[in-house]
Amino acid sequence: MDARAIAVRVFNRGLAGCRSDWRLDEEGALTHRLYFIRGGNATYDDGTRQRLMHRHLYIFPSNTKYSITHDPRDPLSVVFFYAAFLPDIANPLIDVDLAACEPLNALGEWLYQTYAARMGSSVMEEFVVAQILSLVSSVVPLVPIADARILGVLERINKAPSAPLSLAELAGTAGLERHYFVTLFKKVTGTTPMRYIAGRRLEESRRLISTGRSVRDASREAGFSDEKSFSRLFKRVYGLAPSVLAREHGRY
Repeated sequence: MDARAIAVRVFNRGLAGCRSDWRLDEEGALTHRLYFIRGGNATYDDGTRQRLMHRHLYIFPSNTKYSITHDPRDPLSVVFFYAAFLPDIANPLIDVDLAACEPLNALGEWLYQTYAARMGSSVMEEFVVAQILSLVSSVVPLVPIADARILGVLERINKAPSAPLSLAELAGTAGLERHYFVTLFKKVTGTTPMRYIAGRRLEESRRLISTGRSVRDASREAGFSDEKSFSRLFKRVYGLAPSVLAREHGRY
């Protein structure tokens, strides 16, 4: 797969030194996490445990249940991005030793220095993640989601995730009977169409809140009609209320 054909949307990025009580229990996010490991003793577990190595880049799979834990005496430190890809990739965990790819190592070091100096606003996020994917593809072949019918539906959803869309409309886009469409969509993406749409709307709402929108405005612009239901879903997925994120960015 040509990495240049992948459109990238970044929802969060930065430099994180994780707290001693931190852990991640991922239930199947629609985004990929990209971690440049700077330090710490951490383990990835999707049923098979794997230690996360220093000076490695990891791209964690979307729509996959996994956990990441670390030793509280040696907490995880990472440069991270949360991003969506279109078309998405179907690879399991991608692990790249930065020593084997000097351009990727140099990019990771530049990102670390940039975020450590609190100059992250100067980073063109989508461009940087696209470059990461291009460099990764020189080491690890990227495996695309191959079904053109589902790709067409994903493109429609991602073009306007806040737009009202019914299962019948999406099945029509794919040219399939509704029940078979839902079955095929879940087989290809690992989730249902409505859950995929809700996830995309949540990611958009989080991006809007991070740019200074109020919770009410962000939920409406992202396509949620009920603010209370939105807040409950946001907290269940992200582990914090949207109002907490809004306070961090100066809006309520």
